[in-house]
Amino acid sequence: MASREGREGFSPGESGRTTPPPPQGPVIGPRKPSTGGLETVRATVHEAVESVRDTVQDVGHSVASRAEAAWESTERGATQLARTAASGAEGALESATALVRRHPIPSLLIAFGAGFLLAQVLGRR
Repeated sequence: MASREGREGFSPGESGRTTPPPPQGPVIGPRKPSTGGLETVRATVHEAVESVRDTVQDVGHSVASRAEAAWESTERGATQLARTAASGAEGALESATALVRRHPIPSLLIAFGAGFLLAQVLGRR
């Protein structure tokens, strides 16, 4: 077995085994409580919470804005559809009225026949 005496930093101990040299520099002992680190952590957590809060508010405003725009668009579309349907129904009513005025007897017979058939179908149930 080769001797370690020649190696730098190692010396033989009492039992003949080599031991590492004592540590150089400051000796590490029990840590003293430090409030600076805790305050830094608190400040960092507070900043993170504020950042998340601001982000959530921004997203909430964005979602509300988009929902409002979608609602207004839907409302405009529904209003336009109702106007178109009302206009179409008004045109159909005017057309039917004109047809009945031009042909009153056939219109009366058709209405009577349709009513009779409807009564027969509903009466069987």
